Amino acid sequence: MVSDEQLMNQWQQGSDAAFAELEARYRNSIRSICRRLLLDSLEAEDAAQETFVKLWLARANFAPDRSFWPWLRTIALTTSLDRLRVLGRLHEVPLTETVGAATNLKILATSAVPPSKTDGLARMSELREALQDCWKALPPHQRALLQMIDWSDWKKSVKEVAEFTGRQAAAVRMSTVRYSRVLVGCLKSKGFHPSSSELLEALETSSLEKE
Repeated sequence: MVSDEQLMNQWQQGSDAAFAELEARYRNSIRSICRRLLLDSLEAEDAAQETFVKLWLARANFAPDRSFWPWLRTIALTTSLDRLRVLGRLHEVPLTETVGAATNLKILATSAVPPSKTDGLARMSELREALQDCWKALPPHQRALLQMIDWSDWKKSVKEVAEFTGRQAAAVRMSTVRYSRVLVGCLKSKGFHPSSSELLEALETSSLEKE
């Protein structure tokens, strides 16, 4: 299978078929990312389309030694943030704020409902539903940063986010930990106390894009 980076190289050399393949590979993922941030299907569809337009316009700027997916994901996130600003739903708060972070779990929490004592699959389903509610309650700038993280290797991902956003890795790491704690705190307020592996699975598989 041809890698994303090889397809980008082919596209830069004039192959429109390479672009079509990249769009086919990532259309659903980009739409999902935009939904997770915008929480609106129609806005997300527009943002996804705009992301690929920006990709088309910026293709000459792609460096051969760069990983394609983090780069494309960043374009999708910044596009969605721009749309939130236009819609008036985003306060100008940097992704790496060091003071005044929203840590008041009462804001995020709804009534605490303990998970039922069911089997593992049912428990994970309940955890995903709770995670979806908590995700929607996060401020947009916190959702944006957490969405950037590849949770299968978050420490490496933090470095990539810092590189693509031009921020210090330590600041990105601090904000990632802080916002994650807010998310976990919301889950705990609902009666869930997931292990690290359960939370990772929920983050990787949860349908957070659903409304």
